[in-house]
Amino acid sequence: MAMGDKACRVRKDFLRHIAMPVIAEQASRYPPPVVEDAKKWLANAENKYKFSVYGGDPKRIAEFLASEDWRDFLASLRGSKAEDLAITILERLIKEYRDGCPEVAEAAQRALEKLKKGETEALDPSLVASLLQSRLGPAYKVEVDKDGEIRVSNSELGVVARVRVRGSTVKAVVCREASVPVSSIVELVRQISKPI
Repeated sequence: MAMGDKACRVRKDFLRHIAMPVIAEQASRYPPPVVEDAKKWLANAENKYKFSVYGGDPKRIAEFLASEDWRDFLASLRGSKAEDLAITILERLIKEYRDGCPEVAEAAQRALEKLKKGETEALDPSLVASLLQSRLGPAYKVEVDKDGEIRVSNSELGVVARVRVRGSTVKAVVCREASVPVSSIVELVRQISKPI
């Protein structure tokens, strides 16, 4: 029987017994929006890929780890300087699934190696804009122009930030009395939304 035909024999659910405990353990290291976003991304992935041990197929975690959804999850963590969450989740997944579901453990090992080597895909400006919009809320308008520059504006303040995405780096200038460089999306949101 080929490895892909073999059923996974695992007791621990990826989301409930691996990913969420890691997020809870490391929650104090990150701002609450980062923690909540990570939980939402993974819950949405479980709904889409149906990889729960409770009525789903845990082998589908391997499909998720090879997907654009996983890359977008990593991009959201990278934008918030929270890649360590993904590293710890992958390390635990490998440990827990090694014997009962080697196909998933191998996929997690490949994803971990890429992440640790810094093999990252370029961030998509529209993904960064979407993250900003969801964190800033409806009081702000977030648009991507044809050159890929993101403009964040507010009806009362006008343009409050210009954001450029280059590869896996987000550079922003918050337009206040003076330009303030920021190094993460969370920091950017904090700078944009703080009162003048």
